[in-house]
Amino acid sequence: MNRRTFLRNLAIGTAALGMHRGALGAVAGEAIAHRPSFTLWQLPEQTPTQMMSYVIRTMNDSLIVIDGGNLGDAPYLREFIQKQGGAVHTWIVSHPHSDHTDALATLLSEPECPAIGRIVASLPEPAWIEEHEQPALEPFQRFLKAVEEAGVPLHEVELGETMDVEGVRIEVIAVKNLEIHANAINNSSMAFRVEDDVKSVLFLGDLGFQGGDKLLAGPYASRLKADYVQMAHHGQNGVSEAVYQAIVPKCCLWPTPAWLWENDNGGGKGSGPWRTLEVRDWMARLGVTNHLVSKDGLFVIH
Repeated sequence: MNRRTFLRNLAIGTAALGMHRGALGAVAGEAIAHRPSFTLWQLPEQTPTQMMSYVIRTMNDSLIVIDGGNLGDAPYLREFIQKQGGAVHTWIVSHPHSDHTDALATLLSEPECPAIGRIVASLPEPAWIEEHEQPALEPFQRFLKAVEEAGVPLHEVELGETMDVEGVRIEVIAVKNLEIHANAINNSSMAFRVEDDVKSVLFLGDLGFQGGDKLLAGPYASRLKADYVQMAHHGQNGVSEAVYQAIVPKCCLWPTPAWLWENDNGGGKGSGPWRTLEVRDWMARLGVTNHLVSKDGLFVIH
């Protein structure tokens, strides 16, 4: 498959990890030798709005996409998928907020939509969303309509379900929490592990404190530990510090724009109401020094 070389190396000083960074970033060290494994990209936001978008390529060149971002992220995502072969084996939707589903809904509505084998998710019913978070209903219905009209199979996962995509293991360790009504949709994020024999990545979606505490007290708490963690809710007002203490990550993946990374509402660092700086302090206490932040451009982990 013809692939453009549009990334250059970023080495993070952890013996088992090999990472690269997009053209916006500077080289931070020497490349690290590593065994063959799946490739994971963290895509940067294309608008000022926070979003979440990841692409995984298996050893056999099949693609797994996670969420995808906002409407304004769709053109970048479309081009990225095309560069990687133009077809998606599995598309995972962590939860039905527009900054996680609108790009996918947009692509599904286009004649040139990439071929998508299946969409997997753990989704509340529209009536539940209308009752507990009414403003999210319209974009959710738009997403469901796009999926139906495109004819892509939508698979509702179960807690503990495992999927194997050409040697990439996906394990669902949290599903929708219909009994949690505070921060309702975020707390119904699906949490899942992606791993092979080389590395593991834990995706938390936008889980909040309540959903994170349920996960920590649940039957899959022992499956939390991972090499990489996607920071919950873009790195602020997500799961508790105790959850990250159970994960003990070597590297944090932040789907976080610059203003949110600095908690800046226009008045400078720390001027906003968000908790990003607090969460950054948590990770410092854990001794985590490796952070890949979407504000800095495209990252790839081999």
